[in-house]
Amino acid sequence: MIKRSRICLGVAATVAAGLLTACSSGGDSAKTITFSGQTSEQGIWQPLFKAFEKANPGVKIDARYTPNDSYPQLIQTRLQAGQASDVIQTTPGTGGGLAALTLAAGGQVADLTNSSWISSLPASTKKIVTLNGKVYAYPTDLAPLFVAYNPEIFTRAGVSVPTTFAELTAACSTLAATGVTPISLAGASFQNVSILLQTLAANNVFGPDANWNSERADKKTTFASSPGWRKVVSDLQKMTDAKCFSKDVAGVKAPVHIQRFATGQAAMEVMPAQAIVQVRASAPKSFRFSSFAFPADTSAQTKVSAASGIALVVNAKAANAPLARKLIDFLSEPKQRASYARTAGTIAPGAGADGSDVYTDALTPLKPYLTTERAQTLNYLFWPAASVAQELATSAQGLFTGQKSAQQVLKDADRAWDGASK
Repeated sequence: MIKRSRICLGVAATVAAGLLTACSSGGDSAKTITFSGQTSEQGIWQPLFKAFEKANPGVKIDARYTPNDSYPQLIQTRLQAGQASDVIQTTPGTGGGLAALTLAAGGQVADLTNSSWISSLPASTKKIVTLNGKVYAYPTDLAPLFVAYNPEIFTRAGVSVPTTFAELTAACSTLAATGVTPISLAGASFQNVSILLQTLAANNVFGPDANWNSERADKKTTFASSPGWRKVVSDLQKMTDAKCFSKDVAGVKAPVHIQRFATGQAAMEVMPAQAIVQVRASAPKSFRFSSFAFPADTSAQTKVSAASGIALVVNAKAANAPLARKLIDFLSEPKQRASYARTAGTIAPGAGADGSDVYTDALTPLKPYLTTERAQTLNYLFWPAASVAQELATSAQGLFTGQKSAQQVLKDADRAWDGASK
């Protein structure tokens, strides 16, 4: 089973929402729950919502889905206006988009401390959804960051799965010579660049120094002065020099980079587990891929970051708070967690009938990491605000166009951290 003492459920991912109004307030006599969700998650949520409605005759879930890009500001506006949904998708912690604990600090989401599922959360997980001793969000799954790869392309090029960073860059050079893009990267998407940076940071920053975040908060270090963060940017440049990315990487948007991997134009993609669904949706039925941990300088140094992609919260002004809590309790049950993970392409710790972890097939090669001390939390979720990770990634985009130097990128991240900490 996954070693849960080191893993924080909680993500990577910004989410989208619809704006709804419930029928009335009160207990189960109010038969509608309003829900805000991400368009790309609709296929995951709808079967679960139908199951909830079947188990609760007469209750309906009014779910609306909107694209990611406009979500954080839209939800904030509706929360402030008292018009947001009963149940809302967020990210855990404070460092992601529409962060659950940031909303909790502002009094915008309800206290869920007395929920039945709290006892099943390990201490590290509770930390990312807890503020001042109270739990405010339910983390849905476990989603590691990893390298997806096409075994067929590897075989044709005579490339083996790399176990060190040097082997990875060498593989990039070999694959590029065959005419395929070694690693598909959406350089025009700061979110996608951020995924790559955080994956590099797992090996170079937080692996060697698990306390880096607290040291930065205490002003004992900075991004610019940190050997680990300097190595992150240096390794990104080494990957560029090894032709790991396409020549047009700076202009590639997320849908294009997913399609390139899914259709065999690229051999690899660095992704969070939530992206598995998007890859499969873009790929032919015959497409098969597997996974490996993004390699550090040595195999022994390699770490895997894992976190929940979504944390559900209940609006503090929910028109139907009792049913909203009942829905989250239902989703927290092992059967529903397993169903979510299988559909989403993520992992449901302990949700198997025998108490085992439920994995999607593409992630099984990561088990040796996720069941040991080589797993770690997705550390940016502990950063003071989403603006820090965004500024780091946005500035790093300038490396692809020559508009930014490595030192400028790290100084920009420091400025964002200091601004968010005031």
